[in-house]
Amino acid sequence: MTFRLTYLFLFLVSTNTFSQEGLIFRQLDIPNIPSENINSIFIDNRGFNWISTDEGLVRFDGVNSSIFRSNPFDENTISDNSIKSVFQVNDNGVFISTISGLDYFDYESLNFKRIESNSSPTSNYKFSSYLFTSTENEGVYIYDLEKDTIIENLKFDPRNPLSISSSNFSYLQNNHVLISSEEGDSTLWIGSTNGLNRYNLKTGSNKRFYSEDSDNSLPSNFIYDIFKYDKLLFIGTDKGLALININDNSIEKFDFFINKSVLNVFEIGGTLCFHTLDGIFKLDDIITKSFTKIYSGNELNLKVTNKNEFVVWDDKSRVERVFYFNDEFQKQLLNDNSNIQ
Repeated sequence: MTFRLTYLFLFLVSTNTFSQEGLIFRQLDIPNIPSENINSIFIDNRGFNWISTDEGLVRFDGVNSSIFRSNPFDENTISDNSIKSVFQVNDNGVFISTISGLDYFDYESLNFKRIESNSSPTSNYKFSSYLFTSTENEGVYIYDLEKDTIIENLKFDPRNPLSISSSNFSYLQNNHVLISSEEGDSTLWIGSTNGLNRYNLKTGSNKRFYSEDSDNSLPSNFIYDIFKYDKLLFIGTDKGLALININDNSIEKFDFFINKSVLNVFEIGGTLCFHTLDGIFKLDDIITKSFTKIYSGNELNLKVTNKNEFVVWDDKSRVERVFYFNDEFQKQLLNDNSNIQ
């Protein structure tokens, strides 16, 4: 079965980041796609298109496509046929997130390695030679890329007050794992579906932050996003925005975003921006906590493409590019009827 895909694809052929930048429209006729339910498309640094479906993984080289499926009797096959996404951190292969766990496909051997995580991955964060993978209900796995092994699994333990606040994470979360590099690369910030954690990778100690009936607490325990800005952390939650000073752990809330879901915090053209369901806002003054709306809409989806622009689309598939030029934000309509999901 051949499907014609017309899609907006944001990609960066790189080995050291998950962010994807550059902006193209591409129409492909791809043969032998096993399912109409396409979860994601990824282009690796060799130019292969990886199409994640509910019935297998497709690799398309521009002419021919190969389908990879799971075989429970062969550990060199993919762990599950329901594929969520593909991403890359080095030149040797690609990682695959399935509903069962995390796999790695090696270019040279053409085999899959199953990395036992016992739960579906929700996000991945690379720092140095380590991969931090959060999962739906088995906490955060720390994978040593050089040693090719899991070295730690951070989970909630009700008997251990130093454990992280929750083992549960959601695919709705964005950049919710972060290392504060100026602290000797030892502090790992983890935003979960039930609280924020400041975990010391050297000592194993952890401090939990929760939402409480206090000004010096988080607006909610569901953490969407963590963004570091100098010695400050912006914490986006489903009920507002908070600011943490990493020197003393003090917390401030922003009345401007009270009871608003702050999905993403990002920087464009040196300006901090905040993504909510009904618009994109820029920070005017951190002292007065004043903001200006730079984009309006409902149920907005967003992808940062590079340091000077991002793309926004809504539930009606209207796609616009927003970019910073001549000290102001400008818009360009890209598509009124794309197939972005």
